[in-house]
Amino acid sequence: MTHSLHSRVETQTQEASAKGQSLALPQRTPARSALVMAGNRNPDLAPTWATRAGFGFLTFNSALAIYKARGDAVSIVFVSGSYLALLLLFRCLRDYEQARPGSPARRAAWLLTTLLTMAFAWKVAAAMPSAVAAAVVWALAVATIAGGFFVFRCLRDYEQAAPVPNTRR
Repeated sequence: MTHSLHSRVETQTQEASAKGQSLALPQRTPARSALVMAGNRNPDLAPTWATRAGFGFLTFNSALAIYKARGDAVSIVFVSGSYLALLLLFRCLRDYEQARPGSPARRAAWLLTTLLTMAFAWKVAAAMPSAVAAAVVWALAVATIAGGFFVFRCLRDYEQAAPVPNTRR
C-alpha cells in the first residue's frame, strides 16, 4: 500500500510522540522550497546559457523595435518602458524565489506584472477592429491582474503548508 509523503510524516510524528520522543523534521525555508519546486539544484541561481540567450534576444528585439519606431515617441517610450519593466520583473522574480511571504520582492513582482499587463492591454486594445474586441482585451487584462493578486496576496499562507503528497508508485 502506497502512502503519501504527508501521511508518512504524520505517522512518524504520531509514533515518535507515542514513545515520548520528538521527531526532528528538516526545516522548510522559502528559498529551499522554491528551489525544490522549480527543480533547480543550483542554490545560487546562476544564470544559464539559455537565460543569457533569452536576455540577448529580448535586448536585440527591443533595440530593433526602437530603431523601426524612430520618429514615433510613444512607441519608443512603450518599448523602452516595457524592456526596463521586464528586466526589473526578472530580477524581482529571482529575488521572489528566495524571499519570505510578504517581502517587498513579492509585492514588486505583482506590481510589475500589473504594469506590463496594463501596458500590453493598452497596445493590443488599440489595435482591435471593434470596441467589443477591445473590451474583451481589457476584461482579460483585469482578470489576469485579479488572478495575480489572488496568487501573490491571498495564497501566500499556503506556502508554509505541509509537503505536497508523493504520487509516485
